[in-house]
Amino acid sequence: MIEALHQKYKDRGLEVIAIHSANDADTVEEFLKKKKFSFAVAIDKGATAKRYAVMGWPTYFLIDKAGKIAWGFSSAPPSERQIEELLSQPVSKN
Repeated sequence: MIEALHQKYKDRGLEVIAIHSANDADTVEEFLKKKKFSFAVAIDKGATAKRYAVMGWPTYFLIDKAGKIAWGFSSAPPSERQIEELLSQPVSKN
């Protein structure tokens, strides 16, 4: 699902970054090779999860062009409508 959204919207500016817990990090590389994700995947030792108050995996966020959370803390991916709305917003100068 996320790979499909990434492919559909990447040319319009959608950046997908997956963050995986350092727990079981040794199995991530094999999993990623199987899934053939084309977006970036980072390994988190806990700081990112704490900063964003992530309580479970997966947790999805949409971050706007100004770097602020526009939507999130959801265990379900954003809808295409939400992505379209975010991509169509002008860049905030604040």
